Amino acid sequence: MQIFELMIKDQVFEFEFGMRFLRDLDNTIVKKDGNGVAIKYGYLYSFAGLLDHDLESLIEVLKIANKGHNPRITDALLYDFIDDESTDLDEVFDKVMDFLKSQNATKGKTEQVVKTLTALAEQNGAELPVKE
Repeated sequence: MQIFELMIKDQVFEFEFGMRFLRDLDNTIVKKDGNGVAIKYGYLYSFAGLLDHDLESLIEVLKIANKGHNPRITDALLYDFIDDESTDLDEVFDKVMDFLKSQNATKGKTEQVVKTLTALAEQNGAELPVKE
């Protein structure tokens, strides 16, 4: 598995987008259907947020992907990183998306979400802002 790295305040932080990441992220939003079956939406909502360049989604994804690594990323460090004018946020979003599309645990679900969101966008006469 590849490790995604970010340099923040002269410190290298590692992020993994594997099975633990997928499970933990999916569990952030769980709703029950009409039959009481729990359906996990965390990945779907977070992925849509990343497509929209939603900074809160980026922060949540990075915090979960950093679990189990040292050093641990904090909200304060991420806020400073985002607020730093030298940070290319478009590049960060693109790199995270590329990792989600390439890792064994997330690429299938990522393809599924892209197809679903593309179909919804087409129904509404819109275009999905993602490179397939």
